[in-house]
Amino acid sequence: MVGQHDDRPWGALECARTLSCLGHLDLNIDPRTVRPTRWSIAPATIVVTESGSFLAGFRSDRLIAALTDHAVDRGLQVTRTPAPSSPDRISFTPLGGADALQLADAIRTDSNLAVGVCVDPSKHLLEWLPSLEKLRMTLPLDDFVIHEGLERFDVTTGRWEPAGTSRAEGAYRTARLPRRHWHRSSGETRRSLDPLSKWLAAADVQPLLAYDPETQQLACHVGCPLPALHERAAVLATGWTPSHVGSHMIYGGINDRLAAALARKLRVPVIHGSA
Repeated sequence: MVGQHDDRPWGALECARTLSCLGHLDLNIDPRTVRPTRWSIAPATIVVTESGSFLAGFRSDRLIAALTDHAVDRGLQVTRTPAPSSPDRISFTPLGGADALQLADAIRTDSNLAVGVCVDPSKHLLEWLPSLEKLRMTLPLDDFVIHEGLERFDVTTGRWEPAGTSRAEGAYRTARLPRRHWHRSSGETRRSLDPLSKWLAAADVQPLLAYDPETQQLACHVGCPLPALHERAAVLATGWTPSHVGSHMIYGGINDRLAAALARKLRVPVIHGSA
């Protein structure tokens, strides 16, 4: 289906990444190959954050109509905003956690539709996520000596360079498609995926993000978005995917607490400055 709109070799993975970070889609990763094998639509959920409330997960015309009717009856404003490369953002204002629970309960009772409520998912997700080192230890041991044309990620320039015979620590990938990724540390090599391998290579070495507390914006290089569920934690703070500004990806609505938690989990010092 994705190929009808995006014929890039990585188009399907990019689409899955976008829908996953928005909380619309859940991906199953094969523990041996570290590649997505299955996907499922996440349950319909009203997400409540300090910057607003919005719908994530499953949606249908019937569900949206029921949400709109019950929300308007309670004096809430429902806004449907087109979003780039993703479903429209459906938001509710003003809506707190208690009101969201009442709204979800009314929809279940009157329309027999299941809707969950999640308050501050970014905070809870980051508390649950393991440290970067523990995450690395879950990756399968592997070796890349059988692969020709390897490239190694240079954390100082943010570019992939020919690896030659290098077996230094860091992130590696195959030069040819389909890509395979690894991370090498302490004399062992583990199968990984992009962009996680880059963040593993940069941990405690090179900051791959910058944060501006005045604008509450967090910036990453275009080629180094936040990895998987870390990105979901950042995106669910607002329900908006990152915007592209020049060579950077900008995550908005990131408060100091969330920025510090992301930096701590990814073992990256936050640089205060303009994003």
